[in-house]
Amino acid sequence: CGLVGRTTGDADDLARVFLDAGVALIGVDYRGYGWSTGSPAVGALCKDAEAVLDAVVAGRVPGVAAGCAVVCWGRSIGALSAVHLAAYRPGVVRGVFVDSGLMSLAALPVVRQAASGMLGPSAGDLLSKLPDPASASFGATTLHKAQTLACPALVVHGDRDDIVPHAQGRVCHEQLGSADKVFLSCPGADHNNVLLRHGAAWRDAAAAWLKKAAAFDDAHPARARVETFGLSSERFNGQRGVVVARAKTDAGAPPRAKVNFESAEMGTKAIKLENLKVVDREPFLAGAAGAE
Repeated sequence: CGLVGRTTGDADDLARVFLDAGVALIGVDYRGYGWSTGSPAVGALCKDAEAVLDAVVAGRVPGVAAGCAVVCWGRSIGALSAVHLAAYRPGVVRGVFVDSGLMSLAALPVVRQAASGMLGPSAGDLLSKLPDPASASFGATTLHKAQTLACPALVVHGDRDDIVPHAQGRVCHEQLGSADKVFLSCPGADHNNVLLRHGAAWRDAAAAWLKKAAAFDDAHPARARVETFGLSSERFNGQRGVVVARAKTDAGAPPRAKVNFESAEMGTKAIKLENLKVVDREPFLAGAAGAE
């Protein structure tokens, strides 16, 4: 199924792309909006998204089977939740789509302009030191979370976006840990007219991403507990640790995972996946705080 985090009402118009791929869509109102109760709170976005995902996976959503595979599509501020969920449950989320998505609230032009008016020339420096409200329930910024991902990823952004600058989409794509990631830059498009100007390209890219996500299965998800075996040095076998992220490798080289080992002697090392067996696939959220 697909979890949708969008700040506009056009998800219905795009549902056919997902339905044609055999994906059921689940859209959720932010707290304080639509049918949701409570008051809007940016700091609650990710925690609320976790509750939704947990309910979906547990089979508490009518029409959705327990244990289903999930893809996350987040537009604008919804991207914070989409990336978070892909990092929060990497063994469940098979793909993430960042659609004109923001990575940093503090870097938004409207936030910087307001802060400058209130705080003066030092506003930029003060903003950079504030904690990221989207990291409150996870202990890592959105870009740190993106670095831990291995699932297929699609990033779409208009190059004339003056609400969430194009640079935020570009840096998201650069920081994503996924080996299979695509950046669709849309010339002449702003924050709200990507579909109007590049609708066909958007649909084609989304359909291709869904196909790749359906075929993806990460046997060594981030924060899974693993144990080494089959290494040439026997003393390094049987060592346990937690996967931080996929390690960057040269083209054609065997895939590796960056692992934080319990042993001080091992420390943090990039180990071939073929030499790691998973002891526990459940995520250890504290491990994400060390992602770089």
